[in-house]
Amino acid sequence: MKSMRSPVLLAGLSLLLFCTETFSQGAPPANVNVADIRSGTLSPTQEFKGTVYFKEVSNVASEVTGKVIEVLFEEGDRLKQGAPMVRLDDALLKADLDRLNAEVEAAEARLEQEEARYERTRQLREREVTSPQEYDDIRFTVEALKYRLSAAKAQVLRLEEEIKRKTITAPFDGEVLVRQSELGDWKEEGDPIAVFARDHLYDVVVQIPERVLPFLDFDRNMTMTVLDQQIEGRLVRGSPRGDPATRTFPIKIRVKDVDWLLEGMSALVDIPTGGTTDCLIVPRDSVLVEGRQMALYTVKDGQAQRH
Repeated sequence: MKSMRSPVLLAGLSLLLFCTETFSQGAPPANVNVADIRSGTLSPTQEFKGTVYFKEVSNVASEVTGKVIEVLFEEGDRLKQGAPMVRLDDALLKADLDRLNAEVEAAEARLEQEEARYERTRQLREREVTSPQEYDDIRFTVEALKYRLSAAKAQVLRLEEEIKRKTITAPFDGEVLVRQSELGDWKEEGDPIAVFARDHLYDVVVQIPERVLPFLDFDRNMTMTVLDQQIEGRLVRGSPRGDPATRTFPIKIRVKDVDWLLEGMSALVDIPTGGTTDCLIVPRDSVLVEGRQMALYTVKDGQAQRH
């Protein structure tokens, strides 16, 4: 924007006209502040009301079957990613895991024994002291034990993963919207645990008339007012489907890192409703309201002039 040389008086100085009478009586002139008029561009805007929504809402569900033995959250709780929410009964699985771990240890001991025997037989085979059949039998026994041990270890890993899934955790940092679990509930695979929303990430959805669409600049920052507080968000594209009855279309303003927003709050958003226009810009405080009129005072040759 370019600055022009015509200064304007700032608000609170409308007494200047009264002061000019006192100048003739010898009183000192009043102190005033002035600001330069600037040239720039402005777009007409209109205030629209929008609604705050969580950007991401997840229906947390159980991946396994079991009885609920512990519920670790309430509605409204904020949880970190990975925080436990519900524990299902895993006593039988842990017993199976203990048994499998014991079998793995026994298989490892047996394999170690057979490998030692195989090494002795191999040395005897090199000296042609033992028969090829005995050597092959021991070699095949060692190979079979290795496969058996690998299968047992795989079962251990599977059981450990199943036990891990008995604890349902928060999928991301967020807030519990609806609790759907109680102590003693029986959960099948896919049964709901809670409705969970990512916090610090919201969409303000505004329904705008079709005439406004050509003037929207997506990916630009926009300012809105929620609970008398100004916050900023980025204009993103909404659904391409409008309401045929009202001829309005939803747009979304993405808001990040504001932890006090709640879904359902109202937001007032100034939306551009026309193209940009070249104009002269003065500070807001320089425009005075006098009755039903607005006035602006400029300074020329040390004298105030009303416009």
